[in-house]
Amino acid sequence: MLTCKDAEALMARRASGALETDDDAALVQHLRECGACRPLADDQALVARALTSRPEAAVPLGFTQRLSDRLDAEVNWADMLNWRMWTVRLAPVAAALMIAAATTAERVTAADPIDLAEIAESWAIDPELAELPTMSLFWQAEVSADSMLEAVLTADPDDPIAEAGYDQ
Repeated sequence: MLTCKDAEALMARRASGALETDDDAALVQHLRECGACRPLADDQALVARALTSRPEAAVPLGFTQRLSDRLDAEVNWADMLNWRMWTVRLAPVAAALMIAAATTAERVTAADPIDLAEIAESWAIDPELAELPTMSLFWQAEVSADSMLEAVLTADPDDPIAEAGYDQ
């Protein structure tokens, strides 16, 4: 006994004329018993008759030779890499991308400059100290040679934390 799914496959083969006799007998038996598959079989038979009854058109003289020559013609790899061919074909795409970018782009403004000396000072120096530590000279924007010499000579390299007032 065939299922409807099996019968569909057999109906397609029957419509194309490729169904064997034992499968044809099983399909006929299924179509007698299944009312849902009968309209589908009738539709496929109608389509098969319509396709086979179409008029034959005459092929122009030399058509097969011209078609065969075009199919057999090799494409030169240098022609595929021709940059002029690609630029002509991609020029409209590039123009469309440029227009889209120009219409959707927002105005970009530069950010204000950041004074790194102020940021470093705010991170490293305790605002409650009465006097700035000697190390703070290194964060100033402009330092004189004398101030730099004083900072180097008076700073304790072994204990920079104590110099900054953070050892409390």
